[in-house]
Amino acid sequence: MSETEVVNSCIRWLLLNGCFVWRNNTGAYKSEGGRFIRYGCKGSPDIIGMTASGRFIGVECKYGKGKLQGTQKAFGEKIVSHGGIYIVAYSIDDLEKHKEAMGLI
Repeated sequence: MSETEVVNSCIRWLLLNGCFVWRNNTGAYKSEGGRFIRYGCKGSPDIIGMTASGRFIGVECKYGKGKLQGTQKAFGEKIVSHGGIYIVAYSIDDLEKHKEAMGLI
């Protein structure tokens, strides 16, 4: 399973479980004029949104042996310190483990 497939399956699972979420793209590109343009917030999770109760949720999706980068870990810590939910998901099984935190049980 690729990271894109993990992201898509997690989005579907979250939507089916009453969350309001969307794909959060980040990155950079070089314009035709040679200018470097960054978009999104560095380290922010692949999926962001809200649980059915309105609590912020961020899901960083990984595949294989992928590990969090320092900026991703720091961003996740900020989410949690502000009362949000941050999940690192290799599959929807990881979302299932956090059902209670998301208010789904």
